[in-house]
Amino acid sequence: RSLRMSRLRSAFLLYPFVLCCCLFYTALGSTDANKKVSVLESTFESAVTDLQWLGHDHRVVFLKTRNGRLYRSTDSGRVWNDATHHLQGSGEDGRELFVEDIMVNSADKNIALVACSGKEHFITSDGGRTFHQIDHSGNIHNWIFHPTQPHFALMSRWTEGCKKADRSGCSHELYVTKNLGRSFSLVANYVVQFGWGDVKHHGSRHHDRVFFTHHRSKRGEQLKHGKWMEDVDFA
Repeated sequence: RSLRMSRLRSAFLLYPFVLCCCLFYTALGSTDANKKVSVLESTFESAVTDLQWLGHDHRVVFLKTRNGRLYRSTDSGRVWNDATHHLQGSGEDGRELFVEDIMVNSADKNIALVACSGKEHFITSDGGRTFHQIDHSGNIHNWIFHPTQPHFALMSRWTEGCKKADRSGCSHELYVTKNLGRSFSLVANYVVQFGWGDVKHHGSRHHDRVFFTHHRSKRGEQLKHGKWMEDVDFA
């Protein structure tokens, strides 16, 4: 998968492509014997591989299927609508894209990134009513929303040179956006790790700082090492 999320997430499959939503509610002043359970059954074209809750009241839900389709519910999963047609590619064929990942912004739950398998990726800032395509045509290796600034994010990608047989010019680039992907600025290349500062450090805007490690040498192919390297600096 081209996009590796910055948080761990449990993967699951629901067979036979049916999602059962159990809705629990209790009337005020009722006893345990009067509690009711309502079960709703929804059928999709393939297995469900991800669910993400949006909005401050979590009534908006995004659902992704194994076939790469995106569904949206505005009533906590009672009714689902196929939202894939909102993600139109910029190519001449206007094809619907294959959704790979959904990432919700913790600073504003109405904002979410929808990453696709091709070169187009999309962001919604209104809980999925509308989407805009980000100004980046290519793979997204990692995306990290800012902990408090809703429109800020860090994005990394491996350059096109990594696809060449000789891997010349292959490097890991780090970018920052301050307008939800409408434009990006390069922070550094030959980057290994990166992240925002810890929001728990008060008084110094520590969370607005970008910390990263990068190779001292900025030539040739950047190797993907998972071990300590002396020529990698912290910045």
